[in-house]
Amino acid sequence: MSFQWTQVLVSLRNADPTALTALACLRRSLGFGERLLALRRRVLWELSGPAEADRGMVIERLRLGGELWNPNKEQARIRSAGEPIDLLQLAPAQERSWFHALAWSPERDLDRRPHALRSAIDGERWSLRRGILWSLKIDRQEGTEGRKGAEEAVLCSAPGRGLLVHPQLEDYRWIDGDPSLPWVGEGAAEGLEL
Repeated sequence: MSFQWTQVLVSLRNADPTALTALACLRRSLGFGERLLALRRRVLWELSGPAEADRGMVIERLRLGGELWNPNKEQARIRSAGEPIDLLQLAPAQERSWFHALAWSPERDLDRRPHALRSAIDGERWSLRRGILWSLKIDRQEGTEGRKGAEEAVLCSAPGRGLLVHPQLEDYRWIDGDPSLPWVGEGAAEGLEL
């Protein structure tokens, strides 16, 4: 059986208190100062199912059930496998100062089984995964070495080092270019019997 993948990137319509707090902590407590220009936090859902299934119907059921995003306070961008990476709104490589790190907990974020998904497509194979996408804008004019500076901000490698991803507790990957799907839990491209 062949599978299709769909990504849903969810962000708050208003300011994100978690991202603002993390940005302030990185700037003031961890010494990044104004080198760290901006920080965004978004939830990335990845839905996998049979290629012949009606993806639109499945996403609509999940949306109506409030299981992926709340349209009153969040907005979502949706893309299927094969569509361009503009999901992240990446700048051209020579202008790029945004770095994207995706984190997920293998025990918590892989292979969810929401009620709306089970009832909508009983008996078909589906997988729903969740990750947190951190996007950092680094000022390269102040001596930051791009990705190295982003890694210092993201990875909690020692006390007082990094903040956003705990490698001992979470899996993570850097999103560069246009990686093939899935991004979350890379490599397990089979669905689940729901």
